[in-house]
Amino acid sequence: WHRQVARSDGTIMTFNEFVHEVTMPALATNEAQDLGKGRSSRHGLYANHLKEWFRLFNRNQILVLSYDELCTAPKRVQDRIQRFLGRAISGSLQEKINSNDSHEKVLTPSTEARECIESIMKPHNERLYHLLEE
Repeated sequence: WHRQVARSDGTIMTFNEFVHEVTMPALATNEAQDLGKGRSSRHGLYANHLKEWFRLFNRNQILVLSYDELCTAPKRVQDRIQRFLGRAISGSLQEKINSNDSHEKVLTPSTEARECIESIMKPHNERLYHLLEE
């Protein structure tokens, strides 16, 4: 990931610059692209990937979980996993805390970056929600 945010002169993009210069161009096309530096334009487009998995396996063999739900309700997620597997899981799920305390860490994306990503991701997320309802 660090290679994706580094410019050729060694400077690092801000989060907003990364959104505008890397993420948005990659997601603005329907064609998958190899963006170099180990990045595909298809990251985060779960419907594309799940549709293929649903084609290969029965839908009841695949459990789709939400990271947001894991963060807000880890016990509920663990219960869903246990029901899916038909057996108890020892231990408990806990939110992993990113302990990186770098002063450059983006704690909250800017409103501009968030709105930009949300606008491009909206149709992809709607496809995902529709796929999961089928």
